[in-house]
Amino acid sequence: MSLLGSAIVAAQTIWSSGVGASVGLEAGYTQLASGIASRIGMAFRLRRADLRILVGCGAAGGIAGAFGAPLAGAFYGFELIIGGYSPNSLAPVGISALIGFLVAQALAPAQIGVVAPEQMVVATHDLVIAATIGLLSAALGIFLMRGVALCEMLFARLWARPALRTTVGGLAVGLLAIAAPQVMSSGHGALHISGIFDFSLRTVALFFVLKIAASIV
Repeated sequence: MSLLGSAIVAAQTIWSSGVGASVGLEAGYTQLASGIASRIGMAFRLRRADLRILVGCGAAGGIAGAFGAPLAGAFYGFELIIGGYSPNSLAPVGISALIGFLVAQALAPAQIGVVAPEQMVVATHDLVIAATIGLLSAALGIFLMRGVALCEMLFARLWARPALRTTVGGLAVGLLAIAAPQVMSSGHGALHISGIFDFSLRTVALFFVLKIAASIV
């Protein structure tokens, strides 16, 4: 990976998110962290397979530090960067995600906004509800990924220049934002759920649907 190219992508992500584009901040984290890891691996002339693991370590640390979620960072490195799970990558990626989380917490402790009682009894029906929500979320994630692929295929069939395709996508997201400005959020605000209770369940569901559509486009 090009370190200069990674820095450019990170700068573009900061700028686009700063002006309200719904592109997410994780691209900048992972690109820059992966680019640095790749440069280190290239300096030591690592084999391609080892270099891929090192890039996965960088991405895992970036995601873990950004979202305060070391497990999510590790899974991100395994599934999206390395492309699978193997014994030789388990330890380095896991440790990288944990270190990224600890460093981020030491520099800027963050609260995710979810407050739970100190003492809480978890009943059987609570576990059933949690498992059901997990299955539904997984199905929604698959739908979202397939929707992105389908949208890319439709845009590829358009006989238009890439700049015009980007314009069409921007207009579509802008129209969705007129209906619900919340779709322009990069997603981090959803972690602070205190304000979400001011809306009805139907309104929150509408936000989810429009946000998914904006992300796909």
